[in-house]
Amino acid sequence: VQTMGILMDWSNEYSRIQSLPENTTAERLYKYQQLCSLYENFLFFSVTFGKIIVSEMYVSEAHKTIKPINGGYAGGQKFLYHGIFFKFACD
Repeated sequence: VQTMGILMDWSNEYSRIQSLPENTTAERLYKYQQLCSLYENFLFFSVTFGKIIVSEMYVSEAHKTIKPINGGYAGGQKFLYHGIFFKFACD
């Protein structure tokens, strides 16, 4: 998944940060700065892309910025963008 020129896998990055040591004050500070940065980035991207999906609710699929994906069992449109899964209930 491409995010600002960097391959992003949110789950793996979270796991990597969680596995960082916390033996010293400097290690704890680094670990929790990394975790905070990941949360901020995820929040920014999920809100930004979510707003695009909602704002294009009535735009034809061919013209949507973020295209829906096929699959799943439950209703609604599903989107997978920059490693983030969105589901838009349309009923």
